Amino acid sequence: ASSTFLVRPAKEAKMPLVGSAIAVTYYVFSATLIYVKVGPWTSRPQQNVAPLGDPSIKSQKQSDEGKSLRLSVFKRMGSIRRQVTNPFWSDTWHLSPSGRIKMSLFGPILLPIRISGALLSVVTAASIASIAVIGIPRKDFECGSSKPLSAPRRLLKRIVALLGRTTLWFLGYLWIEEEGSQAPASEAPIVVANHLGPIEPLVIATLTRGMPVSKIENASIPLFGSLAKVFLPIFVDRANPESRDLVKHEIESRANAVADGVFRSPVFLFPEGTVTNGTSIITFKTGAFSPRLPVQPLLVQFPHTPGHIHPSWGIPSPSLGEIFFRLMCEPYNRCRLTWLPVAAPL
Repeated sequence: ASSTFLVRPAKEAKMPLVGSAIAVTYYVFSATLIYVKVGPWTSRPQQNVAPLGDPSIKSQKQSDEGKSLRLSVFKRMGSIRRQVTNPFWSDTWHLSPSGRIKMSLFGPILLPIRISGALLSVVTAASIASIAVIGIPRKDFECGSSKPLSAPRRLLKRIVALLGRTTLWFLGYLWIEEEGSQAPASEAPIVVANHLGPIEPLVIATLTRGMPVSKIENASIPLFGSLAKVFLPIFVDRANPESRDLVKHEIESRANAVADGVFRSPVFLFPEGTVTNGTSIITFKTGAFSPRLPVQPLLVQFPHTPGHIHPSWGIPSPSLGEIFFRLMCEPYNRCRLTWLPVAAPL
């Protein structure tokens, strides 16, 4: 009996050692794999600054119709502004050596937790959104036929928004910095913001629960299409030549309904119509302003230091997969929202 008593602790003592050896092996292997995998990203060129009128700028990004680059009024200022930073070039397309080391150090620890948590949050949100929109006919999501959600459906929508915030937490956005405050929807039925990439639509949707403009194809994605529908977006059908006018009228109709209290959440739009890196303003589309109703501008920024990822998605820029991968490898990411005063038409 005494020999058994002496041997048993020795066997049990080996278990923590085995566990520690497995953990160390996993960490070293994962860190090495990440370091090697992201190596080519450090050889990409950095942000370029080119003179206005340089054809290399126009070649970086074109509109959906193949038109030339839509720079803002700065393009007409001539010698006052001799150079312009390419508004579509992601300044974190190039990965710095410090960023590479940081990803290798934190990635093996953060990635398993964040990938699992984000997937669980998204799948749960999609399931609840599917329940929230069940029984609503497709025609109710078409332009001119939209109706506000009932009270039980709005409650489920709130839960979906909360899960959206949880997803952002797993992407490294532990807190959202806000300056100013959002005006009541009845006072500012339209919210306009700058569009940088895939993150701020989720941020704005979760905070305002507003009604965005979205491609009609998003509604057909199995399970995840419900995430789009629950926010009552204004769907754009690019295959329909009349869709542009229909959407314009629907924006006006929805905005007036928000001002009258029919809808409780604002319409939110990205008037630039495409993504930029936030360094310059490009010309606005007129859809957000045609209703001639008060508009509240929202400035979205992702402050970052060298080595941190900036989630802008222009050309050139990291792919969506790379953006999410790098966000999850960061200990934390910053997002700052600045609510500007409501602008009313003259």
